[in-house]
Amino acid sequence: MNAYNRVLFEGVLALFNEGRGVTKVDYTRADRAPLLVIMGGEDHVVPPAIGKALVKKYRRTESSAVVEYKEFPGRTHRMVGQGGWEEIADFALDWAATSGSRHVRRWWPTPGTRADGASPHCRCAPAG
Repeated sequence: MNAYNRVLFEGVLALFNEGRGVTKVDYTRADRAPLLVIMGGEDHVVPPAIGKALVKKYRRTESSAVVEYKEFPGRTHRMVGQGGWEEIADFALDWAATSGSRHVRRWWPTPGTRADGASPHCRCAPAG
């Protein structure tokens, strides 16, 4: 099966097998990175209701991990390809630099390690 088909089928099948498999998500983890869910108000591919449900699912666990929701009215699924995409980029960057970075030290692993002991693949740097 071609790689893109595999991703599609694993994603679709995950809807019926949420607790297992390659797409399993542990919504209760307190040691995960801050999460910002950005949705377009006119998105018909992944409607805002899906983003809201995802955020609700994370919050329902009472995990201390940060999860926030932002919807841009009038935007479609290809919101960053629409005119005025800079508004979305600026919002996300500002959120990461302020709201998100307040929590980075709490979950950021020691340089050169990951929480599970595997070698790191991320080249990101913790907020200063």
